Amino acid sequence: MPTCQLSHPFAATSFRIISNDRDLLTSLQILYPYTFFQGKSEIVITAINNAGTYSISHSAQLIETKSPIQVIGNIIFEETVYVSSLLPLHAGAIEKEGVAYIFLAATGGGKTTLIAYLSESKYRYITDDMTFINLENRNVQVTPLPLHLRPESISILAKYGYPISGTEIAIENIHRIVYTPKITSFRELPIGGIFFIKRSDAENRCESIPKTEAVQLLMQNLMNGDAVNGASLKCAIKLADKCCHRLIYSDMRYVADIMDIANIREYKGTHEHT
Repeated sequence: MPTCQLSHPFAATSFRIISNDRDLLTSLQILYPYTFFQGKSEIVITAINNAGTYSISHSAQLIETKSPIQVIGNIIFEETVYVSSLLPLHAGAIEKEGVAYIFLAATGGGKTTLIAYLSESKYRYITDDMTFINLENRNVQVTPLPLHLRPESISILAKYGYPISGTEIAIENIHRIVYTPKITSFRELPIGGIFFIKRSDAENRCESIPKTEAVQLLMQNLMNGDAVNGASLKCAIKLADKCCHRLIYSDMRYVADIMDIANIREYKGTHEHT
C-alpha cells in the first residue's frame, strides 16, 4: 500500500502514513514537506478511504472521519517531540544582515502574511510557523520550509506590490497557497529582536515588554508541553531580558520601517553566555 514519511528536521519523532489514497499522501507531502531521517522514533498512521469516509488508526486508536487531513494534522501536532536541545516556538522569523528577528502571534494574527511581505521585500526568509532556538547559545536554527498562505493574504500582498504564486491546496476546510521565498537563510543566526505582533485598524506602535510578561508570552508560545522545563524557562528568561517588544501595526510598511532601525537593543546570542 502507498506510503509517505514525514518528519520535521528538528523533531525526534517521524511519521509513516499508509493509505490507499495517493491524493491524500500527495497533499500531506505538500503541506508537510519535511525531510525524513532514519533513527527517529516512528509513529505509524493508517488512513483507509472507504467511499469518502476514512478510517484512521494510530496507537491502537481508530477514528472515522471525512476530514483526514485535519485528523492527521492534529495527530502530527500532538505527537511530535522536538529535540531537547532546542526551544521550539510557534513563530516566524526573517534575517537582516546576519541577525534573526522573530515574530509571534495568535493563529490568524497575520504572522505568515507579515513574514511573506518582509521576505519578498529585502530580508532573508527563515521560517513562517516554527522557530527553533538553541538553548545553549540562544541562536536561531534555520529551517526555510515553505510558507502556507491563506488566499486573502495573497490579495493583501498584491496590494503592497508583491504578487505571489505557488502550489494551491484546497482540500477539506484547508485552502492554502504553498510557496518558498526566493532568498532564504542558510546558517545559524544570533537574535536581534523578538516581536509579539497584533494587527490593528489604525494604530502603528512598537514598545518594549516588561521581562516577566515577556517570559510568560514566550512560554505560552512553545510548540508543545514537552518543551516546558527548566532549560526552556532559563532560555526564555535570557531572551526576555534582552530583546522582546510588542508590535501593533495596521500597515506592514511600518514594520519594515521598524526593521530598518531594528538593532533595537541588539542581542548577539553567539557572544553572550551569562
